[in-house]
Amino acid sequence: MIILYDKRNIGSLLSSTYYIHDVEKVFSLKSVSTPALQKDGAKEILKVIDGVTVKKGSYVKTKFGECSINDLSTGCKALLLANYFGENNIVNFSECGDNVIDYASTMKRRIKAYIPQILTLNNNRVVEYNNRIVKVGDL
Repeated sequence: MIILYDKRNIGSLLSSTYYIHDVEKVFSLKSVSTPALQKDGAKEILKVIDGVTVKKGSYVKTKFGECSINDLSTGCKALLLANYFGENNIVNFSECGDNVIDYASTMKRRIKAYIPQILTLNNNRVVEYNNRIVKVGDL
């Protein structure tokens, strides 16, 4: 389940929750990216969001060949970070596509994300938005 916050509610949470604003910067830290790739659910995230599989070390296999994990989409990195840190942190999803938020809404693990506005999601999805459970079609 994904817990979404917009600019109206993010400020009140920052005193008690760590906010990961710069996804690219945090993901580039080897001390974060390596364990994030090993977390339960990471392989599925890589496959569904970017269509890649993990190779050895910090490389992934794409339909075009091998590349560094630094070449993953920002959306994939954001979801990997959210999956790794769980609901103890809020991850900036402002650069994520609808597919990332849509997939996150199906996850068993609870994650928290900041979004500047609601994107076009599958209307059957149920998410927590600004501290209330809603069906996406009702937003």
